[in-house]
Amino acid sequence: MVRQTFTVGGLTTQDAVVVNPPALTAGLEILNARVSDTDTIQIAFWNSTGAPIDQGAGTFTIVAIRK
Repeated sequence: MVRQTFTVGGLTTQDAVVVNPPALTAGLEILNARVSDTDTIQIAFWNSTGAPIDQGAGTFTIVAIRK
């Protein structure tokens, strides 16, 4: 598992998030996503193949649910 952070303006640590990728390479899974800091989302990825995967660039859709 690898956790990666991305800047997303407007997020607060009180928000819950839903992440939808444009497409995922076979064997690459999103385990979870959370707002780790103001304006920052952390996504946990898992490579189920054990072989190197290069997902490449893409635009993810992120929905913030305000509490």
